[in-house]
Amino acid sequence: MFFRLIKVTFLILFTSSLLIIIRGTAHAGTNPPVNDTLSPSSGTNYANTPLTFATTYTDLDGYTDLKHCYLNINTTQSQKYCFYAYYNRGTNKLYLKDDLATTWYGGYTPGSTNTIENSYCSINCASTTVSGSGTTLTINWNITFKGTFQGTKNCYMYVYDATGNTDGWDTVGTWTIQNSSPTVGTVTPNPGSVEPETENLITTTYTDNDGYQNIKYCYIIINSRLSGSNCFYAYYNRSTNKVSLRDDANTTWLGGYDPGSSNTISNSYCTLNCANYAIRQYGDNQLGSNIPTQHDRNQKQLPIHV
Repeated sequence: MFFRLIKVTFLILFTSSLLIIIRGTAHAGTNPPVNDTLSPSSGTNYANTPLTFATTYTDLDGYTDLKHCYLNINTTQSQKYCFYAYYNRGTNKLYLKDDLATTWYGGYTPGSTNTIENSYCSINCASTTVSGSGTTLTINWNITFKGTFQGTKNCYMYVYDATGNTDGWDTVGTWTIQNSSPTVGTVTPNPGSVEPETENLITTTYTDNDGYQNIKYCYIIINSRLSGSNCFYAYYNRSTNKVSLRDDANTTWLGGYDPGSSNTISNSYCTLNCANYAIRQYGDNQLGSNIPTQHDRNQKQLPIHV
Protein backbone atom coordinates (compact mmCIF):
# COMPACT_ATOMS: atom_id res chain seq x y z
CA MET A 1 0.00 0.00 0.00
CA PHE A 2 1.31 3.39 -0.93
CA PHE A 3 0.66 6.67 0.85
CA ARG A 4 0.87 10.06 -0.71
CA LEU A 5 1.87 12.93 1.53
CA ILE A 6 0.28 16.30 0.84
CA LYS A 7 2.22 19.24 2.20
CA VAL A 8 0.56 22.65 2.75
CA THR A 9 2.61 25.68 3.70
CA PHE A 10 1.09 28.69 5.53
CA LEU A 11 2.92 31.94 6.06
CA ILE A 12 1.61 33.33 9.34
CA LEU A 13 2.28 36.62 11.09
CA PHE A 14 1.61 36.71 14.81
CA THR A 15 1.07 39.92 16.73
CA SER A 16 0.07 40.46 20.32
CA SER A 17 -3.63 40.91 19.55
CA LEU A 18 -4.27 39.72 16.00
CA LEU A 19 -3.68 36.62 13.92
CA ILE A 20 -3.49 37.33 10.18
CA ILE A 21 -3.14 34.44 7.73
CA ILE A 22 -1.36 35.99 4.81
CA ARG A 23 -1.27 32.87 2.64
CA GLY A 24 -4.37 30.72 2.87
CA THR A 25 -8.13 31.26 2.66
CA ALA A 26 -8.75 33.61 5.60
CA HIS A 27 -9.09 37.39 5.21
CA ALA A 28 -9.09 39.96 7.98
CA GLY A 29 -10.30 43.47 7.26
CA THR A 30 -11.96 43.97 10.57
CA ASN A 31 -11.87 47.73 10.99
CA PRO A 32 -15.37 49.21 10.65
CA PRO A 33 -15.87 52.11 8.22
CA VAL A 34 -16.78 55.56 9.51
CA ASN A 35 -19.15 58.28 8.29
CA ASP A 36 -16.68 61.12 8.45
CA THR A 37 -17.66 64.64 7.29
CA LEU A 38 -20.22 66.60 5.28
CA SER A 39 -19.26 69.98 3.80
CA PRO A 40 -21.01 72.33 3.99
CA SER A 41 -22.74 70.89 7.03
CA SER A 42 -25.33 73.69 7.21
CA GLY A 43 -26.63 76.47 5.03
CA THR A 44 -29.39 77.70 2.74
CA ASN A 45 -30.11 77.84 -0.96
CA TYR A 46 -33.04 78.28 -3.32
CA ALA A 47 -34.77 75.42 -5.10
CA ASN A 48 -33.61 74.72 -8.67
CA THR A 49 -30.15 76.08 -7.85
CA PRO A 50 -27.33 73.49 -8.15
CA LEU A 51 -24.98 73.02 -5.20
CA THR A 52 -22.26 70.57 -4.22
CA PHE A 53 -22.04 68.58 -0.98
CA ALA A 54 -18.70 66.90 -0.19
CA THR A 55 -18.95 63.72 1.92
CA THR A 56 -16.00 61.74 3.24
CA TYR A 57 -16.01 58.12 4.42
CA THR A 58 -13.00 56.45 6.04
CA ASP A 59 -11.81 52.89 6.62
CA LEU A 60 -8.56 51.97 8.38
CA ASP A 61 -8.33 48.97 6.06
CA GLY A 62 -8.05 51.42 3.16
CA TYR A 63 -10.68 53.28 1.16
CA THR A 64 -10.82 50.37 -1.33
CA ASP A 65 -12.44 48.30 1.44
CA LEU A 66 -15.52 50.57 1.29
CA LYS A 67 -18.46 49.19 -0.69
CA HIS A 68 -21.53 51.47 -0.55
CA CYS A 69 -21.60 55.12 0.61
CA TYR A 70 -25.00 56.74 1.23
CA LEU A 71 -26.32 60.28 1.61
CA ASN A 72 -29.91 60.98 2.72
CA ILE A 73 -31.37 64.52 2.92
CA ASN A 74 -34.86 64.63 4.37
CA THR A 75 -36.93 65.96 7.29
CA THR A 76 -36.42 62.59 9.02
CA GLN A 77 -34.23 59.63 8.17
CA SER A 78 -36.53 58.23 5.50
CA GLN A 79 -36.03 57.07 1.93
CA LYS A 80 -39.32 58.46 0.57
CA TYR A 81 -40.00 61.82 -1.10
CA CYS A 82 -36.45 63.13 -0.74
CA PHE A 83 -32.81 62.94 -1.76
CA TYR A 84 -31.60 59.41 -1.01
CA ALA A 85 -28.56 58.31 -3.00
CA TYR A 86 -25.54 56.05 -2.83
CA TYR A 87 -22.24 55.43 -4.54
CA ASN A 88 -21.10 51.87 -5.29
CA ARG A 89 -17.32 51.98 -5.08
CA GLY A 90 -16.86 48.51 -6.57
CA THR A 91 -18.72 49.39 -9.78
CA ASN A 92 -18.05 53.17 -9.69
CA LYS A 93 -21.77 53.94 -10.15
CA LEU A 94 -24.20 56.51 -8.71
CA TYR A 95 -27.83 55.78 -7.78
CA LEU A 96 -30.85 57.80 -6.60
CA LYS A 97 -34.01 56.35 -5.02
CA ASP A 98 -37.40 57.00 -6.62
CA ASP A 99 -40.16 58.96 -4.83
CA LEU A 100 -41.69 55.92 -3.12
CA ALA A 101 -38.35 54.27 -2.26
CA THR A 102 -39.11 51.19 -4.37
CA THR A 103 -36.56 51.53 -7.19
CA TRP A 104 -33.00 52.73 -7.65
CA TYR A 105 -32.60 55.10 -10.59
CA GLY A 106 -29.38 55.64 -12.47
CA GLY A 107 -26.36 53.42 -12.21
CA TYR A 108 -24.16 55.99 -13.96
CA THR A 109 -20.48 56.80 -13.65
CA PRO A 110 -19.38 60.05 -11.96
CA GLY A 111 -18.26 62.44 -14.69
CA SER A 112 -20.66 61.02 -17.29
CA THR A 113 -23.20 63.25 -19.06
CA ASN A 114 -26.18 61.67 -17.28
CA THR A 115 -28.67 63.22 -14.87
CA ILE A 116 -30.52 61.13 -12.28
CA GLU A 117 -33.73 62.60 -10.86
CA ASN A 118 -36.96 62.02 -9.01
CA SER A 119 -39.75 64.51 -8.27
CA TYR A 120 -37.75 66.18 -5.47
CA CYS A 121 -34.14 66.43 -6.60
CA SER A 122 -31.57 65.52 -9.24
CA ILE A 123 -27.91 64.48 -9.42
CA ASN A 124 -25.76 65.95 -12.17
CA CYS A 125 -23.31 63.12 -12.81
CA ALA A 126 -21.07 65.30 -14.98
CA SER A 127 -20.31 67.59 -12.02
CA THR A 128 -20.18 64.80 -9.42
CA THR A 129 -16.68 63.54 -8.62
CA VAL A 130 -15.24 60.71 -6.53
CA SER A 131 -11.66 60.35 -5.29
CA GLY A 132 -9.85 58.09 -2.84
CA SER A 133 -6.61 58.37 -0.94
CA GLY A 134 -5.25 56.21 1.85
CA THR A 135 -8.14 55.52 4.20
CA THR A 136 -10.54 58.20 2.90
CA LEU A 137 -13.07 58.27 0.06
CA THR A 138 -14.48 61.68 -0.96
CA ILE A 139 -17.66 62.15 -2.97
CA ASN A 140 -18.64 65.59 -4.30
CA TRP A 141 -22.39 65.30 -4.98
CA ASN A 142 -23.75 67.91 -7.40
CA ILE A 143 -27.41 68.19 -6.37
CA THR A 144 -30.36 70.32 -7.40
CA PHE A 145 -33.39 70.43 -5.09
CA LYS A 146 -36.71 71.04 -6.85
CA GLY A 147 -39.53 73.38 -5.85
CA THR A 148 -41.40 70.40 -4.39
CA PHE A 149 -38.65 69.93 -1.78
CA GLN A 150 -38.52 72.93 0.57
CA GLY A 151 -37.90 73.77 4.20
CA THR A 152 -35.23 72.67 6.69
CA LYS A 153 -33.88 69.15 6.18
CA ASN A 154 -31.49 66.92 8.07
CA CYS A 155 -28.48 65.33 6.37
CA TYR A 156 -27.64 61.69 7.11
CA MET A 157 -24.73 59.47 6.09
CA TYR A 158 -24.34 55.69 6.07
CA VAL A 159 -21.54 53.41 4.87
CA TYR A 160 -20.60 49.75 4.86
CA ASP A 161 -17.51 47.89 3.72
CA ALA A 162 -16.74 44.75 1.75
CA THR A 163 -17.16 42.48 4.79
CA GLY A 164 -20.47 44.04 5.87
CA ASN A 165 -19.14 46.24 8.67
CA THR A 166 -21.10 49.48 9.02
CA ASP A 167 -21.14 52.72 10.96
CA GLY A 168 -24.95 52.98 10.90
CA TRP A 169 -26.85 56.17 10.16
CA ASP A 170 -25.35 59.41 11.48
CA THR A 171 -26.88 62.89 11.42
CA VAL A 172 -24.13 65.08 9.97
CA GLY A 173 -25.81 68.41 9.18
CA THR A 174 -28.88 70.46 8.27
CA TRP A 175 -29.85 72.29 5.10
CA THR A 176 -32.66 74.72 4.26
CA ILE A 177 -34.21 75.00 0.79
CA GLN A 178 -35.90 78.36 0.45
CA ASN A 179 -39.04 79.29 -1.43
CA SER A 180 -38.70 82.28 -3.76
CA SER A 181 -41.73 84.47 -4.42
CA PRO A 182 -43.60 84.01 -7.71
CA THR A 183 -44.00 86.91 -10.12
CA VAL A 184 -46.64 87.89 -12.63
CA GLY A 185 -45.50 88.06 -16.22
CA THR A 186 -47.36 89.40 -19.21
CA VAL A 187 -50.90 89.92 -20.50
CA THR A 188 -51.46 89.56 -24.25
CA PRO A 189 -52.94 91.48 -26.01
CA ASN A 190 -52.15 94.61 -24.04
CA PRO A 191 -53.75 96.98 -24.88
CA GLY A 192 -56.59 95.45 -26.83
CA SER A 193 -60.27 95.78 -27.64
CA VAL A 194 -63.21 93.53 -28.46
CA GLU A 195 -66.90 93.94 -29.23
CA PRO A 196 -69.42 92.78 -26.59
CA GLU A 197 -70.65 89.17 -26.93
CA THR A 198 -67.54 88.33 -28.95
CA GLU A 199 -65.13 85.72 -27.63
CA ASN A 200 -61.71 87.12 -26.90
CA LEU A 201 -58.53 85.15 -26.10
CA ILE A 202 -56.28 86.63 -23.40
CA THR A 203 -52.93 85.05 -22.53
CA THR A 204 -51.33 85.55 -19.09
CA THR A 205 -48.00 84.24 -17.79
CA TYR A 206 -46.78 83.61 -14.23
CA THR A 207 -43.22 82.75 -13.15
CA ASP A 208 -41.69 81.00 -10.14
CA ASN A 209 -37.93 80.42 -9.89
CA ASP A 210 -38.65 77.33 -7.78
CA GLY A 211 -40.35 75.79 -10.81
CA TYR A 212 -43.80 76.25 -12.28
CA GLN A 213 -44.99 73.28 -10.17
CA ASN A 214 -44.61 75.52 -7.12
CA ILE A 215 -47.28 77.91 -8.42
CA LYS A 216 -50.63 77.31 -6.73
CA TYR A 217 -53.17 79.99 -7.76
CA CYS A 218 -53.14 82.31 -10.81
CA TYR A 219 -55.61 85.23 -10.83
CA ILE A 220 -56.83 87.77 -13.37
CA ILE A 221 -59.29 90.67 -13.00
CA ILE A 222 -60.71 92.63 -15.92
CA ASN A 223 -62.48 95.71 -14.58
CA SER A 224 -62.39 99.51 -14.71
CA ARG A 225 -60.78 99.44 -11.23
CA LEU A 226 -59.06 96.93 -8.98
CA SER A 227 -62.21 95.25 -7.70
CA GLY A 228 -63.60 91.74 -7.91
CA SER A 229 -67.24 92.91 -8.10
CA ASN A 230 -69.34 93.20 -11.27
CA CYS A 231 -66.58 92.13 -13.64
CA PHE A 232 -64.44 89.30 -14.96
CA TYR A 233 -62.52 87.90 -11.97
CA ALA A 234 -61.16 84.38 -12.40
CA TYR A 235 -58.43 82.11 -11.13
CA TYR A 236 -56.73 78.86 -12.04
CA ASN A 237 -55.83 76.29 -9.35
CA ARG A 238 -52.74 74.50 -10.67
CA SER A 239 -52.74 71.70 -8.08
CA THR A 240 -56.32 70.66 -8.91
CA ASN A 241 -56.25 71.86 -12.55
CA LYS A 242 -59.53 73.75 -12.12
CA VAL A 243 -60.66 77.17 -13.31
CA SER A 244 -63.27 79.30 -11.51
CA LEU A 245 -65.08 82.60 -12.04
CA ARG A 246 -66.28 85.01 -9.33
CA ASP A 247 -69.98 85.90 -9.05
CA ASP A 248 -71.28 89.48 -9.49
CA ALA A 249 -71.15 90.38 -5.80
CA ASN A 250 -67.64 88.93 -5.31
CA THR A 251 -68.89 86.47 -2.68
CA THR A 252 -68.74 83.03 -4.36
CA TRP A 253 -66.54 81.16 -6.82
CA LEU A 254 -68.49 79.65 -9.72
CA GLY A 255 -67.45 76.63 -11.76
CA GLY A 256 -64.37 74.68 -10.77
CA TYR A 257 -63.99 72.91 -14.12
CA ASP A 258 -61.04 71.46 -16.00
CA PRO A 259 -59.50 73.53 -18.80
CA GLY A 260 -60.50 71.89 -22.05
CA SER A 261 -63.81 70.57 -20.72
CA SER A 262 -67.10 71.41 -22.43
CA ASN A 263 -68.28 73.67 -19.58
CA THR A 264 -68.87 77.42 -19.58
CA ILE A 265 -68.88 79.62 -16.46
CA SER A 266 -70.91 82.85 -16.46
CA ASN A 267 -71.91 85.79 -14.32
CA SER A 268 -73.90 88.83 -15.46
CA TYR A 269 -70.86 90.47 -17.04
CA CYS A 270 -68.84 87.75 -18.77
CA THR A 271 -68.53 84.10 -19.76
CA LEU A 272 -65.51 81.84 -19.52
CA ASN A 273 -65.38 79.10 -22.15
CA CYS A 274 -63.52 76.17 -20.58
CA ALA A 275 -63.30 74.28 -23.87
CA ASN A 276 -60.86 76.84 -25.27
CA TYR A 277 -59.09 77.55 -21.97
CA ALA A 278 -55.52 76.23 -22.19
CA ILE A 279 -52.66 75.96 -19.69
CA ARG A 280 -49.12 75.81 -21.02
CA GLN A 281 -45.68 75.40 -19.46
CA TYR A 282 -42.94 77.69 -20.79
CA GLY A 283 -39.58 76.22 -19.74
CA ASP A 284 -39.11 75.02 -16.17
CA ASN A 285 -40.38 78.08 -14.31
CA GLN A 286 -43.21 79.73 -16.24
CA LEU A 287 -46.91 78.93 -16.50
CA GLY A 288 -49.25 80.49 -19.06
CA SER A 289 -53.04 80.68 -19.39
CA ASN A 290 -54.99 81.25 -22.60
CA ILE A 291 -58.36 82.62 -21.44
CA PRO A 292 -61.34 82.85 -23.86
CA THR A 293 -63.84 85.42 -22.52
CA GLN A 294 -66.86 87.49 -23.48
CA HIS A 295 -67.32 90.94 -21.85
CA ASP A 296 -69.61 93.92 -21.64
CA ARG A 297 -68.62 97.24 -23.25
CA ASN A 298 -66.26 99.94 -21.82
CA GLN A 299 -62.54 100.15 -21.18
CA LYS A 300 -61.13 97.88 -18.48
CA GLN A 301 -57.89 97.31 -16.59
CA LEU A 302 -56.27 93.85 -16.49
CA PRO A 303 -54.42 93.25 -13.21
CA ILE A 304 -53.08 89.72 -12.66
CA HIS A 305 -51.92 88.10 -9.43
CA VAL A 306 -50.14 84.89 -8.44
